[in-house]
Amino acid sequence: MPARRPIPPSPAAAGVARTARGARSGRASGRHSRPGAASSLVAPDDPLPLLAQIEQRSPGAFTVEYLERGPETWRLRLSHR
Repeated sequence: MPARRPIPPSPAAAGVARTARGARSGRASGRHSRPGAASSLVAPDDPLPLLAQIEQRSPGAFTVEYLERGPETWRLRLSHR
């Protein structure tokens, strides 16, 4: 398995890779407190568990668009409906 390259910092992206696992869903969904708001989410793997937690907390409130699908970096746009 190849070594993972570090994810470059981005001021507009929620860097969940550097956030404690238990705080990830709050950090990601907290950035979208108003309808129409959107931001990028960057992770070292597909953040399906995080997306499930966000959906469980706020059913149907967010749309997810994959901008990049690995294998080393996943980038998503999370938009509040």
